[in-house]
Amino acid sequence: MEIIDITNKLRDFEEHLNLNRQTIVSAKFGDGKTYFLNQYIESHKDDTFFIVLHPVNYVVSPNEDIFEYIKRDILCSLVHRTEFQEINWDEALKELLSYDTMLDTVDTIATSIPCGNLLTLPFHLFKKVDDKFAVDKYFDRFKNTKGGLFEFDQFTFAIQRTLNEIKKNGLRTILIIEDLDRIDPEHLFRILNVLGAHVDDDKNTNKFGFDNIVAVLDYDTTEHIFHHFYGTQANYKGYMSKFMSSYPFRYSITEVARDQLMVYLKNECHIELLDDFPKDINGKSLLETVNDLSVREIVQILDGIDEQIESTDIELPYGGKIKSSDYITRFLAVLVRMGYKVTYKGLIDYYTDDYNNFQKLNNYVLLLPEAKSRCLHIHQKSFTFVSNVTEEYTFVIWRDLIVGTDSDIKVDEITRRVLEVVIKKVKDSSMILIDIDEYLIELYGIE
Repeated sequence: MEIIDITNKLRDFEEHLNLNRQTIVSAKFGDGKTYFLNQYIESHKDDTFFIVLHPVNYVVSPNEDIFEYIKRDILCSLVHRTEFQEINWDEALKELLSYDTMLDTVDTIATSIPCGNLLTLPFHLFKKVDDKFAVDKYFDRFKNTKGGLFEFDQFTFAIQRTLNEIKKNGLRTILIIEDLDRIDPEHLFRILNVLGAHVDDDKNTNKFGFDNIVAVLDYDTTEHIFHHFYGTQANYKGYMSKFMSSYPFRYSITEVARDQLMVYLKNECHIELLDDFPKDINGKSLLETVNDLSVREIVQILDGIDEQIESTDIELPYGGKIKSSDYITRFLAVLVRMGYKVTYKGLIDYYTDDYNNFQKLNNYVLLLPEAKSRCLHIHQKSFTFVSNVTEEYTFVIWRDLIVGTDSDIKVDEITRRVLEVVIKKVKDSSMILIDIDEYLIELYGIE
């Protein structure tokens, strides 16, 4: 296992986008949101046209509007993509050729020269410019700023027309704006203001006509920024509701990883109630330990977990074999990789005191010579376990209402004998059972 499986989260996100045209992906810094979005983009590269912007890289002077940079980069992405060479750019951009808009268009295009091929496709459109547009007047226009919450200039129009051309090819269009919580608050809220201004507009459900617009930020951190910027009495949720129609999509690779470890413990080790397991030597519960694990630690625990177990077929006393990898060995292997130190007596008590826990010893009970009869009465306090061994060498156990006798084999004796075998099958397991030597000395009276 090389990476944490995020398939379910990707599916959840797809459903979220289907219900929300504009939304927020909320994740803390360093919590895997870039990897998550890259995986989503990769999985939809054949049916969706993505534009991903990073405003944190912009260098915006105080008198400039950051949203003009957003529009410029969207145009740059639209024209630069080679798969859209056949788009009718004359049709998509024809409205840019008016006297009032030509210079603004040249301004924006010129500032995007680092995009490479941007000028090659639409350059022929500007051959109609009359010589009366003096060079000095052209450069003066570079200093002009934009504004207006509901502006709909030639660039916005060109973006919408081009997106419509892309949609004619059967593609969905998604704009992703990354790391918004890492930019200046004034720029952050300016972007959200403009994008949110058209959510309720009957003609334009969002600013540019994308099928989805995704803002990426830490929703909770942004709330603190909002109140610092607008005051503690300002309504943050009401403000954000102008941008998104319902709720943010929250993502944490750490939570996904912890959930995956919990699923492994449940399905492969039959351990569901982590709080029932004995606490470690520092008084920390197994659940608390799991919740403190990092993604890297969880990957190291689950990656090649079977390598922690000696892979052998174990001979049974009465014939047949069982696999060394079982519920109990896999669970002990997880504890070893977690470094979870527990007393040997505590481990025995865990499997001894509860009927359901005792069953987790599973096929290792078959190693007992007493199991040769294929029907084993196991006495524990006021009840008796009855076990059967099937022809396929599997161990089945249930609770019998008949009270056992003192001559029946005891549960704690079985547990101890099973664990003595298990410990030898899991590499380094004796390192986490801190009182095993003392326990065996007390049990057998040996030094």
